[in-house]
Amino acid sequence: VTLGTFMESVADGIGELTEKTCIITDTDEVLYVTGKKYSDIKGKKISQELEEALREGKRILSDKSEGGRIIQIVKEEQLSLENQVVVPIVNCGDCFGSLVLFDSDRESKFSSDDVKLVQLGALFLSKQFEC
Repeated sequence: VTLGTFMESVADGIGELTEKTCIITDTDEVLYVTGKKYSDIKGKKISQELEEALREGKRILSDKSEGGRIIQIVKEEQLSLENQVVVPIVNCGDCFGSLVLFDSDRESKFSSDDVKLVQLGALFLSKQFEC
């Protein structure tokens, strides 16, 4: 199994279980997107906001309906998102990218299980990189 296939399997599994869009980025661009709704962002450069969050190792959980601030995922394109979870993929202190789960449905909320799945996915992905 290649790293690319493993990444896709992790994202597809999380997307399927949560019924939300899941993406994987490296520190420069979007590598993989589940579903067709946002498939056009694959290969696009990540935003400055996301770059900064990854550099700082920040995990983000935001819900607009609760006053949360949604960060832009890709440069020069504002996706209409209502909530998001961003977890850096980190191993031995180095950030390799992020696992992001998001939804554009105003009525949708993330459960604690959704958040744990994203954290677990990022942990699995991080173990694929050597120190």
